[in-house]
Amino acid sequence: MSHDKHKKERKGERDLKDSAQKIWLAGLGALAVAEEEGVRMFDSLVERGREWEGRGKERVDKARSRMEHAVDDVEERIDERVSKVMHRIGVPTRDEIHRLTRKVEELNAKIERLHTPPPPAPPAGAGAGAKAAPKSKATAPAKVKPPAKPKAPSKPKGTGKAGGTA
Repeated sequence: MSHDKHKKERKGERDLKDSAQKIWLAGLGALAVAEEEGVRMFDSLVERGREWEGRGKERVDKARSRMEHAVDDVEERIDERVSKVMHRIGVPTRDEIHRLTRKVEELNAKIERLHTPPPPAPPAGAGAGAKAAPKSKATAPAKVKPPAKPKAPSKPKGTGKAGGTA
């Protein structure tokens, strides 16, 4: 029986060596597959990342656009409300101020034309054969003097703080 026992031990050792060898080879195979698949997996992950990045940019752009439209809408509503309040309290608009400014400038120009004296008439006989200009029947408007400032009433002497009676 010792021979059978010895035979069984050798078979167990061989089985153990074979198993260890198979485990070793399986490990090397896994390493080779990981290396091969790892490169493909890495490339695949990079491509998927690019796709997600593009989607993210699209989402950000859409969100930014919606936000800008919302801000524009709020600004427009605020402008309308402020304009209504200013109109209600009687504050003129920018356009009204510009129109009034132009009207004042036109009126000032008309006043200046009325106050400028006509050009002097050429002296009689100024040129040989020159015709004398016919006299205009209309006369230049008289210059308007501004009204005199009223004089301040004179104070009677001795009514100051120093010794007058009040």
